[in-house]
Amino acid sequence: KFPGTDCITMTSLPVSIPKPTSTITIPSKLGPLLTLVYSDLSVFTDKLAFYKAYIKEYTQAAFNDTQTPDEFHTEHMFHSEIIWFVAVPECKTEQVALAQGKFIAHSSFSPMEYNGVEVLYHNGCIVDPKYEGNGIFSAITKQGMVSYGGDYYTCRTQNPAVIRGLQRSFGEENVYTDILWRDTDKATQQDFQKQLDLVRGMGKMVSQYLNMDKCYDKNTMIAKSVYGKTLFHSLARKQYDGEVGERVDKYLDRAEGDCLLIFAAIQEDENDKEQ
Repeated sequence: KFPGTDCITMTSLPVSIPKPTSTITIPSKLGPLLTLVYSDLSVFTDKLAFYKAYIKEYTQAAFNDTQTPDEFHTEHMFHSEIIWFVAVPECKTEQVALAQGKFIAHSSFSPMEYNGVEVLYHNGCIVDPKYEGNGIFSAITKQGMVSYGGDYYTCRTQNPAVIRGLQRSFGEENVYTDILWRDTDKATQQDFQKQLDLVRGMGKMVSQYLNMDKCYDKNTMIAKSVYGKTLFHSLARKQYDGEVGERVDKYLDRAEGDCLLIFAAIQEDENDKEQ
């Protein structure tokens, strides 16, 4: 035991936590959150066992019980280049994090390049529902861009709340996926047209990286039946029920597991310019 903490020893858990490549802290409404950063995932000799031992409970809760423990689609996050584990708020040091093994979020990234354009693929972010609403997803997204750079951020999703979160983080005018511009006014379509060729080219590259190019339509930016079913059920409706949700319902068959690729242009922060 560490003084002032309610932690458990590594030996009491089925898989030990390997030492991270580095640690960072990300801001949140709960205060700074210690995050373990791994850029060599070979240290996890049994990734699925680690996954189930340390993050199974909140992952299943986040997916609204739409998956069984053996069915977690998010295991693919261990096949990225970089993965982060965010420790509970009371955990302040790497030593405690490794001994305690309690996390409230995890996320992974894969930096890519398309014709000289740097693209940061965000391979997923799962936040314990008990800690949602504290800015953790936004903090992870923004810190990922600070850490790994890039001209465009991208991810795949079938959740309207993710699309709205990106619009808030990057600005609606900087977020690109076909369903947002389909059947809109000419002025909006013209703005999108300027980015269309680039975004579609990047989308094709990302679809190949994800091994979903055979079911991916470059023009619509939608991949059919990737997940096999919806991963969220009513969860997305609770989080956001507006025009974006209506468009997702109109153009994606979430019951069959459709998803889309979405891109956001990364704008240089004014504070970064001054520094």
